[in-house]
Amino acid sequence: MDPSLYGQVAVLKDGDISQPILSEGQGTGKFYKIITLNNRTEEHKANFSQDYLKIKELALRDKQIKAIGKWTAEKIDETYIKISADYKDCEFSNN
Repeated sequence: MDPSLYGQVAVLKDGDISQPILSEGQGTGKFYKIITLNNRTEEHKANFSQDYLKIKELALRDKQIKAIGKWTAEKIDETYIKISADYKDCEFSNN
């Protein structure tokens, strides 16, 4: 959990609602979050019996990112892209 978010929700009890929390998403700008704490799981090392769904979600997300990366690498070589003069000096993550 993000440390700044943890600081906001650490004081909540089950069923409590947080004050609005200002966040900034990547590419989405600033927005507010309101969090309801349904139940609390004490801090622990990840294990399959307690964290199966989270581990499954992370594994699936990793697999999706790798598949998209592979597809992007294949398409970059065969796709023509014209970059406007305004953006010629920019650094791109995929060359």
